[in-house]
Amino acid sequence: LKLFMAAGDHCDDLAELCNELASVVHASDCNFARVFELVDQGARLPGKWTANVSAALSAARRSQWSISAYLAAVCAADGLDLAELDGCVVDDLWLGAGPVLAWVPPGTEQVQ
Repeated sequence: LKLFMAAGDHCDDLAELCNELASVVHASDCNFARVFELVDQGARLPGKWTANVSAALSAARRSQWSISAYLAAVCAADGLDLAELDGCVVDDLWLGAGPVLAWVPPGTEQVQ
């Protein structure tokens, strides 16, 4: 799986890192720690990726764990805060909130 062809020692090294990253992310048993290491060394997957916390969490919700790890690693490498509030989770939590009904036994309606 050769995705990158580049000239020069540094470019060759980076191309090797990028190819390894593609292999690790594509593997069925993705090594998440290795994804973070490779991204930290400058490796990136080809194409245009929206690397933000929302995209990483969205991939995780779809059980795309290796993509989620890659996007989170890019966020961390770019200095983005991974502790950002996820609006989808907040919406999901409040989706089921409704009136609360309580049964009070007859004769105990008064609080003393």
